Amino acid sequence: MDHIPVIGDRLFAEFALASALCALSGGLILAAWLRFRHGAHTGRWPMVEGVVMECAVVSERDEAGQLYRPVVRYRYEVGGRRFEADQIRWGEAKRYPEYTQARRRIDGYRSGRRVCVHYDPAHPADAVLQPSAVPRVRPLLVIAPMSAMYVLFLLGPWFAGR
Repeated sequence: MDHIPVIGDRLFAEFALASALCALSGGLILAAWLRFRHGAHTGRWPMVEGVVMECAVVSERDEAGQLYRPVVRYRYEVGGRRFEADQIRWGEAKRYPEYTQARRRIDGYRSGRRVCVHYDPAHPADAVLQPSAVPRVRPLLVIAPMSAMYVLFLLGPWFAGR
């Protein structure tokens, strides 16, 4: 007996593929949103005085070629505990294709100079020198378009059959 393809098998495959793609995109969007949200909170973090320990541009090579990484290491104290960090701004690119771009990121920072350090009160080891002033993103702005695309994808075969 010959196997006759059943329309239900095709619809199930389309549904499974759509579900997997939506779950993957949803996970990626959620991860990006959480990172973005964390960066937006740095503007509300408390501030302490710190000291720059090292300020330099480090040259690195990888498969993309020559890259330059600005390095600003600083120390600060919170609640009597000493911490060290190197984050200038939350979520910022750490390597640049041009030396001048990396140098510009550390202009104004010199070893021994006192700086304002913004630290996460829940995790004082997380700190930045320049807090982000990023507007808040509403989850509905991400979920609504994703849901609409998902529904249209599911209803596509129904509309095609009419």
